[in-house]
Amino acid sequence: MVGAVNPAQEVVLPPRKVSLSDFEGWAKKHLRPTDEVVLEATSNAWYFYDLLEPLVARVVVGQPPHLTPSRRPTGS
Repeated sequence: MVGAVNPAQEVVLPPRKVSLSDFEGWAKKHLRPTDEVVLEATSNAWYFYDLLEPLVARVVVGQPPHLTPSRRPTGS
């Protein structure tokens, strides 16, 4: 599942499913070097971290309750 918000926490990409087989191509097409990504800590989070890290400015991995607004990417 992917989705996006801007620095004002406004939805700019409503949540949608992207299959695992399509994800790498989707990421290369849609993510920018200035983007910041938050991943939920799951068994394959580090696979996605390694895939996304060269494409974006920052990747954060964490448990949802621990991703408070002060720890989320700020857009700056």
